[in-house]
Amino acid sequence: MLYNGTLTDTMAEFFKEVGCCLTRQDFETHYSTWETPINTTYRGYTVYELQPNTQGLATLQMLNILETFNMSSYGHNSADFIHLSVEAKKLAWADRANYYADPLFF
Repeated sequence: MLYNGTLTDTMAEFFKEVGCCLTRQDFETHYSTWETPINTTYRGYTVYELQPNTQGLATLQMLNILETFNMSSYGHNSADFIHLSVEAKKLAWADRANYYADPLFF
């Protein structure tokens, strides 16, 4: 059991005071799993992220999109650099919203 003891009592009391629905039982019954990370390559580096249901897949997708551009030619924080970064995020987050799910609950 990950959460049990004084810290659990403190967290449960705080959440109760602020109107949150988390209870001591929620903490007591929580469990974690060990997952194998997913990865992609970006400009010769291997980048690892956690599997869905995290946003890691979106991060890897953004890197795959941006790898098709010579980002250094735009200059760091230039309008073109920021525009391409934002557009990559918009595409990846649109896929995240429409296609990603927690594999345990879809």
